[in-house]
Amino acid sequence: MSAQTPASGPKPRRRRWLVAALTLSLAFNLLIVGAMTARYFFHPGGWRHGDTSTVGAMRSAGRHLLWSLPRERRKALRRIVKDRRPNLEAFREEMYQARKELADVIGKPVLDEQKMKAALGKIKLAEDRAKEAFRALGREFLENLTPEERARFAENLLKRRWRRH
Repeated sequence: MSAQTPASGPKPRRRRWLVAALTLSLAFNLLIVGAMTARYFFHPGGWRHGDTSTVGAMRSAGRHLLWSLPRERRKALRRIVKDRRPNLEAFREEMYQARKELADVIGKPVLDEQKMKAALGKIKLAEDRAKEAFRALGREFLENLTPEERARFAENLLKRRWRRH
């Protein structure tokens, strides 16, 4: 008997397209999971976006109201915000300068606790002043709404249909 030699038929084809498709599918799935996880961990309140306790709830409700108003009324209400914008920018600059001062203090090799406390106090004061300016803008905006617009604003505030970005 002769030694059997392996059959020399056609080699099995590798399915490279299948490997590529599976790799792309895995990458896409990881992207989706990563986006969902990031949204959960890096936004206040986890999945509860649109909660009225979030920072942007008033702003989002106002924007939603503006989208539903006629063009002329929308322009009049936007004018209120535009007129206050330079003042708000000044408060943002004040907060930036206070944070910069803190960064200069804590960036040194030896920490001066008195300077750090003073810088933190300046940050708190600047943030409080900015928050009050934004509250005043919100009050002025609400005061300029008609009763029907205020009712829609209140409805928008409670519907939780916005997302915070």
